[in-house]
Amino acid sequence: MNGNCYSLINNCEIDDGNISDLKCQKCLSTYKISPDQKSCAVGDISNCDQYDLSGICVSCLEFYKLNSNQCVYDENEFIHQNCKEIEPS
Repeated sequence: MNGNCYSLINNCEIDDGNISDLKCQKCLSTYKISPDQKSCAVGDISNCDQYDLSGICVSCLEFYKLNSNQCVYDENEFIHQNCKEIEPS
């Protein structure tokens, strides 16, 4: 959002501020931008967090990792984030 309260483009996080020809620069998480940058739609890659301007997934949601433009569950990251260190008695 270009410093205003909200973008005029639904599900757009950052727009270019050009009111006469408004374009989205970054959509909200899990949304991808249209080729003309005038709309944001739900992405078609499961568990993708962010897409680039060409619709390629560039980052995945927590506990998922990017592999060949797909987000796959990363059990090691889940275990790492959720394990508590057990102190010896």
